[in-house]
Amino acid sequence: MNRKTFVLLLTLLPSAALATDLRVYPAFTEVQQPAPPDLTFPFSQWRWIQPGSFAVSGGTPAALSLQPAELDWLRTQEGKSVTWVQAGQPPVQATFERADDLLLKLSTGGYVNAGRSELAFNEKPPVQGASL
Repeated sequence: MNRKTFVLLLTLLPSAALATDLRVYPAFTEVQQPAPPDLTFPFSQWRWIQPGSFAVSGGTPAALSLQPAELDWLRTQEGKSVTWVQAGQPPVQATFERADDLLLKLSTGGYVNAGRSELAFNEKPPVQGASL
């Protein structure tokens, strides 16, 4: 068992139910377990999940909602000016309208949902995954 697998196992162990299925392969580890209706991953755990590898299965389709760990801090920024920076595009001034889905009101009057990494704030944000 490699170190990453061991750390992942220890991280998930406190929340593991009796029906947890852990499979260790040479290149990755798979964990299957029943999930509560609201499942939250701190950034320290989420960073180990490979993009596209997280899946929810079961009798009823699950609705997934990805929200930044610093959502409380982002809500304090609503109504404030931000800069929307997209790769290969000039920066656009905007007003941060809604933290839940990163909605911006552009200086042109339009609205857009930005990615968290595309936003530049006038205040220093907290460390991702940290509690306020």
